[in-house]
Amino acid sequence: MKQKITSSLISLTLLITILTALTTPVNSQTTKIIWSDELQLLYDPSVTVWDPELKKNVTVTIPDWDGLPAITPTSDGKLWITWQTDATGNDDIFYKYYTHATSTWSQDNQLTTDPQTDFGPTITQTADNKIWIFWSSNKIGNNEIYYKTTTDNGANWSTETTLTTDPKEDDNPSAFQTKDGRLWVVWTRMINSTNYDLYYKTFSGGSWSSETQLTTHVKREQTPAITQTADNKIWVFWSSDKTAPYWQIFYKTSTTNGASWSSDTQLTTEARDSVDPTVFQ
Repeated sequence: MKQKITSSLISLTLLITILTALTTPVNSQTTKIIWSDELQLLYDPSVTVWDPELKKNVTVTIPDWDGLPAITPTSDGKLWITWQTDATGNDDIFYKYYTHATSTWSQDNQLTTDPQTDFGPTITQTADNKIWIFWSSNKIGNNEIYYKTTTDNGANWSTETTLTTDPKEDDNPSAFQTKDGRLWVVWTRMINSTNYDLYYKTFSGGSWSSETQLTTHVKREQTPAITQTADNKIWVFWSSDKTAPYWQIFYKTSTTNGASWSSDTQLTTEARDSVDPTVFQ
């Protein structure tokens, strides 16, 4: 389920907009939210070629498709972003990071190199300072979730590891570490063309749990996002078309570390499609 047309798509370039919240003087009860100008993060490569008509060298820009970004801060003060791009001739996962101390971005770094389609990455850092990037790939002819980790800011990466092995299509991973130290990954599984459900696994003590089905509706439930709030409640948001004709955002929560879950709750009710949620506290 390769999504190049979604509300989260940033076509041709990734745009980062920095949100700055400035409080007003003490006697005011309001908060001002000020947005900076948008900044272009990625640039299409250019090559110099000979133009026989102009009889001179000209610069030609090669447009790439860059999209489906995911972002996380790390404990050393960096801001990491990973995304999907076809700059290599097929879709691969790249990443780069921003160092606050020097106000500079690293170069673009290629994470995956196989000739098949790698797409829809997510990124997080765990309490042991390990950075994890998860994504979906059809390298075996079926979409599965894969991941790599680094403990030295990307100087070295672990070997690529498969998280899912189901014959059905798995994609749209979202990852988050909860306060008990468990790393959660929730994703979409395509049961058939009209029925997608959400599944998850947790990582603790050096091993992965078995997978658990989170949603069971006969319609499409996809593009999950997971987080935990200060009250220890785990939240999962996702998009669903069970409210046809429009897609809406739903969520469910757990106060028992996944032992039990609330019923599905509809968050949006607009007479238009609402898709691809993201969440944080």
